[in-house]
Formats: sequence, structure tokens, C-alpha cells
Amino acid sequence: MTTTIRLESSNGQIFDVPTEIAKRSLLVKREIQNVREGETFDSTIPLPNIRSETLEKAIEFAIHHKDDPIITNDDDSLEMTEWDENFFKVPAKELTELIKAAEDLEMRDLILCACRVLSQNISGKSVVELKAYFKC
Repeated sequence: MTTTIRLESSNGQIFDVPTEIAKRSLLVKREIQNVREGETFDSTIPLPNIRSETLEKAIEFAIHHKDDPIITNDDDSLEMTEWDENFFKVPAKELTELIKAAEDLEMRDLILCACRVLSQNISGKSVVELKAYFKC
């Protein structure tokens, strides 16, 4: 099996990601599984909706959680660590881009954590505060 998978961001940057890390994305895992027996996966997976900065963050998350079980459903019991709390201390635009990327990559743990943080960030805010948060 290939030891790295090439992921291409929307702005053309290539990321060589260890296969076991890349397979935390169900999209990537499916692409790898579609290879016929005896063949090797040797192409680049284009990700036309994910900018390089966002893809880099998603990969960082996958690397940190490489030993965690892969979540395939909406598990509300998912625990966030101090590392996760710090990881998600980003502007609203970056957080929403990360959620969209996680949806495209089918990374349930990233989706759940990012959505939980977004929910906490906007909880109890007025319309004026929400507009300021999302810079509308």
C-alpha cells in the first residue's frame, strides 16, 4: 500500500499525508478502497472546495487524533481535550471554513468538535453580537 496520499487544495497546493492519517477522512478512505486488488493508489485526490490553509488545519487535527477511533455518526459524547479547545481558538470565518472542509472530507470528529465550538461561541448572543462575530 502507498505510504502517503497526495491531497490537492483548491489553490493547487499538494499535501503528502501519511495514509493512516489521510484515512481519518472517510472520503479519502473510500477513494483508497476503490483501488482494485493488486494495484496501488498513485493519484492525487483533488479537493476543489478546500483552501490550503484550511486543509492544513484539518490535517493537523487528524494527526493529533490519529490514535482515536474514527467516528461515523453524530456522537454527542465526544470529549474535547485542552488541545482541541486551543486548536479551535480561531476567527469565525476560519471556523466555518473548517466545518465545510470537514463535511467535504467526511471527518465526523472534526465536524462535531468544530460545530460544538461554534455553538458555544454564538450561544446567547444578540443579533448585533452575531453580526459582529460573523463580521456581517
